[in-house]
Amino acid sequence: MFQYTNSEGSQICAECLGSVWGNKDGDIFRASLATTTQIIEKRDMSSVEAGRSPFEQLLHNAWATLDVSDANYLGAYHSHPWTQQEVNNALSAGETEDFFWQASDGPDGDEGSMPDNCIEIILSLRPASTVNPDQYVWQQRGDLISGRIDIVHITFSGWFKNDNGQFSQIAVRGGFLDEVNDKIRNIE
Repeated sequence: MFQYTNSEGSQICAECLGSVWGNKDGDIFRASLATTTQIIEKRDMSSVEAGRSPFEQLLHNAWATLDVSDANYLGAYHSHPWTQQEVNNALSAGETEDFFWQASDGPDGDEGSMPDNCIEIILSLRPASTVNPDQYVWQQRGDLISGRIDIVHITFSGWFKNDNGQFSQIAVRGGFLDEVNDKIRNIE
């Protein structure tokens, strides 16, 4: 979760946006690199105010040094960061677990901003304390991958918009889950 303290002393939970690079083989998208291009400070449960990122120059300088010559643009990713209070409010309002990682629909939502024939990866970031501890281990959970790193629980969900503009959830797969779990165990 990208958190920092702003100049007024408030904790900020920022949303990130970036590009996904890799290769496509038939219906399989193999992501090999994700570059962050924007960090958004102002957001609430229903909107995001895109403005100049305080880290924009740093991000663009880092991105400029990457070699993507063997990769193709596959789509984008963005995060849905949730504070403890936001999670509590959403659950109290009757939202289900799906709410935190679902793509928002409609022309002004996630689906409307996607170009045709591209993927969108959504990373739901929540305090680990808001998730059942049996979900801390990194593993495949249906079409999702999720697990805990430090105090944050992360869920990866995948979405695809075809060339007819139809939007659907796609499975996210990872052959790296055992390696991630081993590294986390070694740190703890």
